[in-house]
Amino acid sequence: MKKRRLFYLCSVIAIVATALFMNCSESAFKSAVDDTGKTATTTIAPTTTTSTSTSTSTSITTSTSITTTTTTVVDPASMVDVPGGSFSFQNSSNVTLSPFKMGKCEVTYGLWNEVKNWATTSGGYTFANDGQMGYGGDNTSSDPVTYVNWRDCIVWCNAYTEYYNLTNDSDLTPVYWTDSGFTILLKKSTNTESVNTTPGSEDNPYVNWSADGFRLPTEAEWEYAARYQDGSSWTPLDYLSGATADYNDATACAEVAWYRGNSGSKTHSVGIKKPNLLGIYDMSGNVWEWNWDWYGGTPSGTDPAGPDSGSLRLICGGGWNYNASNCRVGYRLSYYPWFSSNNIGFRLVRR
Repeated sequence: MKKRRLFYLCSVIAIVATALFMNCSESAFKSAVDDTGKTATTTIAPTTTTSTSTSTSTSITTSTSITTTTTTVVDPASMVDVPGGSFSFQNSSNVTLSPFKMGKCEVTYGLWNEVKNWATTSGGYTFANDGQMGYGGDNTSSDPVTYVNWRDCIVWCNAYTEYYNLTNDSDLTPVYWTDSGFTILLKKSTNTESVNTTPGSEDNPYVNWSADGFRLPTEAEWEYAARYQDGSSWTPLDYLSGATADYNDATACAEVAWYRGNSGSKTHSVGIKKPNLLGIYDMSGNVWEWNWDWYGGTPSGTDPAGPDSGSLRLICGGGWNYNASNCRVGYRLSYYPWFSSNNIGFRLVRR
């Protein structure tokens, strides 16, 4: 009789263990982290498993509380209000900027593609490049768009302004035009490997700087937002945007940026790393960002827009395959406006 009771008890224990295993496996299957890497903790209500052996009238009840993760997504279309003010650009010239809005994230492939599809099918737009979903494998629509040239970006800004008006019952005014009277929108970009200096062309459009539509940031606006702390204190030029120490501190860099030291040789979904003090993500690392300005000269004065002409356009911020030193807020590169790459994207601003 004792052996039989022991047999029954062992059977009960086996049943309970199996139930617990199945419950935990199911919960583990339901638990996932989204591609932004941001998680919020959710606790599933305790589950109760009761197993009873009729022969021995033995009842065992267990209760388990299982914690899983749910997604918290940074809206790729959201923008941050950047206060106006004055600062020392590159610690060498005085610049005063009017208030503006800046994209909280780099333009994602998902947003790029949504607007491009509308623009090419319904808006009369033509783009030199289709854009790519980041780079490096395991990429998603939340990765920054890559393989877009400077011309693509300004044309897309016009398309996004029109698309935004249609989908948000808004009345924003586009920025880039082919004529001085601002009556004919710039709607076409090419990969022509020469700079077209003709006024109103894709390389030299007429710009309505007072318009409130989407556009590329000027170099001064980009640096201002990357370094802003409180309007009187500024992130040093040898720091990454939002970092607590300079580019030699790997821990401080990894908190705010995807770069050669931690990217795994690929882009990542926007908004994973810690934002800067304005709440803007990925201003250092992930992908370089096209700016409006021609290369050359030093911005100064009120709302500067850089040189009137040139052959190379600026990029800022560093990228996934560059060293931390190249992701400093004070570092710049420049490329031809027809150039596109797996490590260059862009970010939006508007009034």
